[in-house]
Amino acid sequence: MPDAEVVVQAHVEAYKGRDAERFADCYADDARALGPDGSVVAVGRAAVRQFYSKLFEQSPELHMRIAARIVVGDFVIDEEHASGLVFEGMPSQLHAAGVYRVVEGKSRKLGTTVA
Repeated sequence: MPDAEVVVQAHVEAYKGRDAERFADCYADDARALGPDGSVVAVGRAAVRQFYSKLFEQSPELHMRIAARIVVGDFVIDEEHASGLVFEGMPSQLHAAGVYRVVEGKSRKLGTTVA
């Protein structure tokens, strides 16, 4: 079973590659994705795939960098800098803390807190 950091790094790489299929495959069937304002934007792997497919399609200049990472057991917290976002209701740039819990090799919750 891959450890939490390996799973989170895999979805970071998929995000950077704008690969919604590979990105969604890192998440559990009941994963939740939260938007910058804390609202739930997707529930379940299929909804995560659909949401990020649209985001990646609309954001050809998308770029993301992990500035720092904390790993404690099943939890990973990334300090994320994203730019080039083109999506209704989202700013074009984000400085955020991404919070992930990995259970049985899949991320179960995706939360983002914007700084």
